[in-house]
Amino acid sequence: MSYHPAKNSTLALGVAPVFHTHGPQYHFFGYYDKSPMDAGGRRLLCHAVNFDLRLPRKDDVAEIGCWDIQTGQYQKITATRSFNWQQGATLQWMPPDYFSRIIFNDFVDGDFRAVVVDMASGRRRILSNSIYSVSPTGKHAITPNFRRLFFPRPAYSYANIADGKWNKVVPEADGISLIDLETDTSRLIITTRQMVELGHQETMDCGDNYLEHMMFNPNGTRFAFFHRWKLPNGGIRTRLYTVNPDGSGLHCFPDSGFYSHGCWRSNSQLLYWARRTGAVSGFRNSKGMLEVLLNPLLKINRMLPSSKIVNRIRSKLGAMSYCILTDNTQDMIPLGLKTLSENGHCSIRPGSEEWILTDTYPNARHRQQLLAYNTYSNRLLVLGDFHSPRTHAKTGHRCDLHPRWGHCGNKVCIDSLHDGTRQMYVYDVSEALAAISPNI
Repeated sequence: MSYHPAKNSTLALGVAPVFHTHGPQYHFFGYYDKSPMDAGGRRLLCHAVNFDLRLPRKDDVAEIGCWDIQTGQYQKITATRSFNWQQGATLQWMPPDYFSRIIFNDFVDGDFRAVVVDMASGRRRILSNSIYSVSPTGKHAITPNFRRLFFPRPAYSYANIADGKWNKVVPEADGISLIDLETDTSRLIITTRQMVELGHQETMDCGDNYLEHMMFNPNGTRFAFFHRWKLPNGGIRTRLYTVNPDGSGLHCFPDSGFYSHGCWRSNSQLLYWARRTGAVSGFRNSKGMLEVLLNPLLKINRMLPSSKIVNRIRSKLGAMSYCILTDNTQDMIPLGLKTLSENGHCSIRPGSEEWILTDTYPNARHRQQLLAYNTYSNRLLVLGDFHSPRTHAKTGHRCDLHPRWGHCGNKVCIDSLHDGTRQMYVYDVSEALAAISPNI
């Protein structure tokens, strides 16, 4: 590996620094399932704030801005009061052109609402509901109930309002809403109560149930989401579903109990870090087995620092790996068993299923890695290695790399603390990938 000018990071040969944001403000984008770069690859969306080392509070404001990665010029666009470190304000370029408009969430007139801004004219359109994932057609969006998520998921919700109405194990009228972006109308299409009653398990009655992490497939005909509930030992159990945008055609994937980060691989296949079905997942279905057998082991597991050896042991004990899932089937095919041994924020290179981009959480040395995995050759390339300060470790204000592809598939953007403050970094990875792939 070669050294980046910053002493706290190293980059693989062929990975070229293109641009990075800089202070005095802290800059970040958020999640890995949306690209901060426009379709032309020149403008970079960001959130800019004046604080760190804590979760956002109800009166905090994040500036919404845009960097020109060629000239380094910065433009303030607007601001939002509804954001978090992990997913920002769900800021994103609006499809289908990913160029002329942006959309994000804000707290307006006492409620969470999405705002659409025309980048040329500056004209704003305030919608009547929030958004999470926008269909690639640009005609529809889906959203969870952010008032509900405030209670079970404070690091992934907004601090503007604490409405006790939603602080229940299964709140009524909670769920996923479909928004028609052209008419500004929305309706509840999936309810949390519906998910609890579908294949009910006794552990669902012990802790908060909630729906989150919605993601459209490439043509917008299906979307994936999680039904999660908290277990008595503090853990979380997850079911992965897909469904049509109108709420019909609901499909549940193998009920192993653990699904984490993932993405659509095509219109009919998905890639998720998951526990493959087996004995451990069966134990977790039972409250009694959970308390007697698994809780002591899980407590020991949480105390162990992350390392390659520990991660491999965890993966084998829990039968965890990246898995290829086919929609409307129970197929669950492991991918990269001996190569990809850690959970990360994965995405598929635009226009090709050959490359998977992902990352790692900080290890015992407080280093986190940016990875590219070649599905054709089963080769793993460490694109970069970055320092992550212990002040942010395992907190709601942590700074995951959350790698995002540019639309052309040659550039990658990450959030990172390796230079000492939270900033965004853009790298050209095309040469590094071409060096080990004849298909580029």
